[in-house]
Amino acid sequence: MHFKKANDYDVIVIGSGAGGLTAAVALAQAGKKVLVCEQHEVAGGWTHSFTLEGYRFSPGVHYIGDLQPGGALRRILEGLGVSEDLTFIELNPDGYDHFYLGDRRFDFPKGKAQMIRRLKEY
Repeated sequence: MHFKKANDYDVIVIGSGAGGLTAAVALAQAGKKVLVCEQHEVAGGWTHSFTLEGYRFSPGVHYIGDLQPGGALRRILEGLGVSEDLTFIELNPDGYDHFYLGDRRFDFPKGKAQMIRRLKEY
C-alpha cells in the first residue's frame, strides 16, 4: 500500500464538517491539491445521522438559514458550483418549530417580528 506524504499536498484540511468541506472545495477549485482528514467514519461533520438501539438520530443540522436567493450562504454554494445539485425548501413561515407545554402547542414562526407577534398572542 502506498501512502502519500504531507508535502504531496498544498493544503491539509482537518475535519470534514461544513466549514472544512467548503474550504476544501474552494481550494481545489483554485487548483490546490487538498487532503481532507476526518476522524469519524463518515464525512460531513454534524450533517450525518446514526442509529442506536433501533432509533435514528440526527445530531446536527435540521435546517439552515440564509439560503434565499441573494443570501450569503446561497451565494457561497453558487460560487462553489454546488447549488444546482441542491433543492431549497422554505420552512413554513407560520410555524416550523413546535413546542409543547402540557397539552398546549406553541408554534415558532419565521422572522423576528412574527415571533414577537406570536408570543403576544400566547
